[in-house]
Amino acid sequence: MLPPWPVTVLLWTAGGLVLFALACVTAARHTAHPSVGLGAAACFLLLDPLRGTLELGQVNMVLIGLVALDCLLPRTPWPRGLLVGLAAAVKLTPAVFVLFFLARGRCRAAGTAVASFAALGAVGWAVAPADSACFWFHAMPDPGRVGGLAYTGNQSLRGMLFRLGVGTPVWAVLCLLVLAVTWVVITRTRHDLTAVLAVATAGLLISPVSWSHHWVWIGPALLVLRGGVRVAVGLVFLVGPHWLLPRTGDVELRWQWWQHAVGNSYVWLGVAFLVWLLLRTTGRTAPGTQPCGHRVTRPVRHAQAAISTRLRRPSLPCTDVRCVLTVDSDR
Repeated sequence: MLPPWPVTVLLWTAGGLVLFALACVTAARHTAHPSVGLGAAACFLLLDPLRGTLELGQVNMVLIGLVALDCLLPRTPWPRGLLVGLAAAVKLTPAVFVLFFLARGRCRAAGTAVASFAALGAVGWAVAPADSACFWFHAMPDPGRVGGLAYTGNQSLRGMLFRLGVGTPVWAVLCLLVLAVTWVVITRTRHDLTAVLAVATAGLLISPVSWSHHWVWIGPALLVLRGGVRVAVGLVFLVGPHWLLPRTGDVELRWQWWQHAVGNSYVWLGVAFLVWLLLRTTGRTAPGTQPCGHRVTRPVRHAQAAISTRLRRPSLPCTDVRCVLTVDSDR
């Protein structure tokens, strides 16, 4: 028996807040200020995406928590990838984080994510076959089912281009470009948080519909920005400039140029953030994070390093050459 509706709302909201706080705390541990996560999470609740999520009872805070814990914790008591698969089963967009696992060489985690997504999808088919068929074959291919693509709340590349009157082929090309840039970032950077934020931004940009309340990743993103840039970006997401423009009756299709500049602010900032992440990467693949299919295991790498050191320093006795074998943890 389900609890009374007010209790359900309270539990759902509390669960979302806890998971969002955990996401921010986990992300902060990958920055120069690891102790600010909880306080920052409380401040981030004032931002437009978080306000929208709370007002509408949306699932976004739950999803960011699941993904952040799965991708950013150094060790997990569950098989890594399980929570990403769960998040993707709840809402398809988090499936993009399989790219994170692949690029970081965590092939087992990527497989776990796919397997858990498929298993939960199969459970859905078994419980509600008619509804599942309706979703996969009718609702999912139609992005307009959740609202008009032109609506200002749709802060995605597809929404922006639709408002500009630009067709699908351009959107497809831009999506490929975004994915290419994201792949470069996540294979070059040494920092897991940078890679996760790149994938999150890409997912928001390439999704046909990314409502403004989907942009809850702005919280962890602000943790890596600095100074005036952090303040400026925070103010944009605090105000939500697109809500200040005319937005009824598809009037967005008749916006002036300056209204497009203001009304697509999340998209512009998302693109700029992705470019910034690209420019700040080290320019070389992070050690121990070779993409799947191009990977040398750590035991082999350590053995090679030990042999190389021994050859360069022949005067050392053999007992001084140590090969420490470690194994990757996909858990």
